[in-house]
Amino acid sequence: MRKTLILSLLGVAILTVGCQDKKKKVSVDCPKEDKIVEVIKKFSPDADITIEKVQQLDNLNLCEVQFRLGIRPAIFYVNEDLSLLFPSVIDRATGENLAMKSINERNKIIPQKILKKFDDYVTFTEGKGDKFVYFITDAKCEECKKAYKTLKSWADKNNVKIKIIIRPMDVHFLSYDIALSVLCDKKSFNDLLNDYNSKRSCENGRKKLDSTIDFIEKKMVMFDMPNPIIISEKGKFLTKPEITEQDLKWLME
Repeated sequence: MRKTLILSLLGVAILTVGCQDKKKKVSVDCPKEDKIVEVIKKFSPDADITIEKVQQLDNLNLCEVQFRLGIRPAIFYVNEDLSLLFPSVIDRATGENLAMKSINERNKIIPQKILKKFDDYVTFTEGKGDKFVYFITDAKCEECKKAYKTLKSWADKNNVKIKIIIRPMDVHFLSYDIALSVLCDKKSFNDLLNDYNSKRSCENGRKKLDSTIDFIEKKMVMFDMPNPIIISEKGKFLTKPEITEQDLKWLME
């Protein structure tokens, strides 16, 4: 039923673009951002929502809404009173999907406004320097350990600070318990790498880990991105299991 509804909406959107007389000037009073957020919340109640741009679409009686669900760029098209929402619009002349074009262009960089929010979830900082990267990792993750070894060597040579965010993943057995022990016993990141586990628990440690998991997976909508994740201060990011110094050089360009 939901797929049928989306296809129906898409068909209407194509028809609207195809039938619009572009010689006649159309003026649209686009809805306010707070009203748009209310609509998005109905579909994604847990995600952090950032409205990036609201503007009339060409000379049509539609408004284009560019926004982000967490770090993910998204777009839809609405009428003035938000009673209709179209997930996509096709340019009849070229056959181009205007929504996908916008998303692909914006998918390369995380905006600074969103990037700054990651600072609240940093647990450890390694190295010194004016430049920095975020390293999202967890315990019992062999890919993460290999990636960190390459990252640390490169960062030391290039004076890049590493801001470490601990995000335990269920796929890594005992990852949460190890991270909790490290936090509660005030141990170092090296202790986490060495799988330190005193089996100790504390409320502050659980709050820290649970809020980080919630932030990464729900608010930033990164639930399908496994560790490790490396994000540069410019907003470029890597999600591959094996990284090279060339990858890191690209990240900072």
